[in-house]
Amino acid sequence: MTGSAVRGGGAGVACRRFFRRPGRGRVEWSLLAAGIVLAAGAAARADDPVFYGQAATDFRAAVMGDAQGDLVWNLNVAEFGVKQRLNPHIRYELDLRVNFDGLAFASADHPLEDLTNALKLDAFWLESDAAYVSIRDIFDGFDIVFGRQIVTWGAADRFRPTNNLNPDDMFDPLRFGITQANEMVRLMWSSPEGNLMLEAVVVPVFRPARLPYSATAALADPHSEVNLVEPEVEAALIANRTMMENAGYQFAVDAVADPPDVSLENIQVGARVQWRTDESDWSLSYYRGFSDFPVPVTSFPTVIPGTYCDGTSVPSGRLGGCVQTQVGLAYPSMQVFGFDVAGQIGFLDDAGFRLEGAVVWPQEMTYTADIPDLFGPDIVGHSVDGRPFLKATLGFDYTFTRDIFGLLMFVHGMVDELGPQFVGDYVVAGADFKFFNSKLLLRLFCIASIDPDHPGGVIFPLLNWNPWSSMELEGGALILLGDDQSKFGQPAAGDSVAFLRSRVRF
Repeated sequence: MTGSAVRGGGAGVACRRFFRRPGRGRVEWSLLAAGIVLAAGAAARADDPVFYGQAATDFRAAVMGDAQGDLVWNLNVAEFGVKQRLNPHIRYELDLRVNFDGLAFASADHPLEDLTNALKLDAFWLESDAAYVSIRDIFDGFDIVFGRQIVTWGAADRFRPTNNLNPDDMFDPLRFGITQANEMVRLMWSSPEGNLMLEAVVVPVFRPARLPYSATAALADPHSEVNLVEPEVEAALIANRTMMENAGYQFAVDAVADPPDVSLENIQVGARVQWRTDESDWSLSYYRGFSDFPVPVTSFPTVIPGTYCDGTSVPSGRLGGCVQTQVGLAYPSMQVFGFDVAGQIGFLDDAGFRLEGAVVWPQEMTYTADIPDLFGPDIVGHSVDGRPFLKATLGFDYTFTRDIFGLLMFVHGMVDELGPQFVGDYVVAGADFKFFNSKLLLRLFCIASIDPDHPGGVIFPLLNWNPWSSMELEGGALILLGDDQSKFGQPAAGDSVAFLRSRVRF
C-alpha cells in the first residue's frame, strides 16, 4: 500500500511542497527519491506479459433430417489474451474472443438498407472468459480474485453436478460441458502444507445458461412437449390444444424468460472445503443460487378470430383464427450440497476413478395455463415440485499404453434436468488412440440414454491432426440418435452434423 500511495500522489505532493518550502528540501527530496525507488522496484519485479490467442474456422453440414446436405454452421474465431504477474502479490488476466458468424447474412432475406450495414453483412459478437485481478498472499495462504472468471468445481469429467457457479454454455453442441465466465469475487485460503483449501465465492448478478439455436426453435413450436410434474396436467394441455385445433384455430408461441432481480437477496454464494490424502482428493461444497435453465410458469393466450397465424384469412362462415400464446419462463432458486472424490485404484493397476454427487433442493414452481372461457377452465400444475433429488457421476479411466486411453462413466442427471421426475440415467464411454508420435489422434466418444420407452444416444468420432505444435486440423461427426421424444432425438437437441475445423494457437 505504501508504494501505491507514493505512485498515486505522494511524489506530486512532495514536489509542490518542495517548491513552497525550500527550507525542508532535504525531507521532500528523500520522499521523492523513496517513491521513485519503490516504483522502480515494483516494475523490476514484474514478469514480462504473456500473450496468447487463436484463429479458428469451423464448418458443419447436416447429415440427417430436413437439412441434410446443407451447410448449417460456419464460425470463425479470433481470440487474444494477456496475463502478467506484476509483483509477487498481484496478477491479472484479460481475454477477448471475436466470433464471426459466416451464415448470418445468408440465412434470411434482408431489406436493401442492410447492404449498407457492416454489422448485417459481417455479423459478429464478443466473448470474454477472463478479466480479473488476483491478489495473492494478502496474509499467509490467503488469496482473493476480483472480476470476470470461470471457477470450476467437481472431480468428474464434463458431467459435474456440483459445478454451478458459472452458467452453462450449450450454444455449441460440440463443446458440451463448458461454462460461461461471470463477474464474481473469489476468496481462497490454503494451508502451508498445501493439503487443505477453503474457498468462498460471491456472484452478485445472475447470468442464465446460453441455449443453442435448436432449443429456442423448439420452444417456439406449439407442439413441443411441456415437461410438467403431473402427467395428467400435461395430457390436459394436449387435449385442450387438440380441441381448439379441431375447431379451426392455429397456435403461435412466444416464450419470454424473466431472470431474477438484481438484489442482495438474489446474490449467489458458494463455499467449498478441499483436502488431499495420500491416495485421493476430496471436497465438500455448498451453493445457493438459481438454476440457469428456465422452466415454464405461465401461459396466456390471445385469441385473434378470423385470421390464421400465418396471416391468411379464415374462410367465410367458418370458425377459427390464431391463438397467440405467451409462455412465461422463470429460473427457480436452488440449494446444492455437493461432494466429490478422485484418486487411483491400486489393485487395478492404478486406474483412475472419480465420484461426484450433489443433492439439489429446488424451489417449487407452479405452472398456470390460462384457457379461453369458450374452451374450458384454466389448467394448473407444477414445472418443479420442490423435492430434493440427487445428481451423480461415477467415472473410471485407464491408460493402457502411452498411446491408448479409455474412460467409462455412469451419469445420473444432465445439466438441464431439474427434479426427480426428469432426471435420466446415461452411460458415457470414450477412447483416445494416438499415432505418429501423438501427431494424429482418433477419438471415439458415445453416450447412451437408459430409457426403455425412448432410448437414444450420441456417437461422436473425431480425427485430430497436429502436424506442428501450434496447428490443428479436425474432422468428425456428431450423430444424434433416438425418436422425437428421446433426450437426443428431440428437435431441441439439434441436427446431426459432420464437421471440419482448423485452429492455430499462439
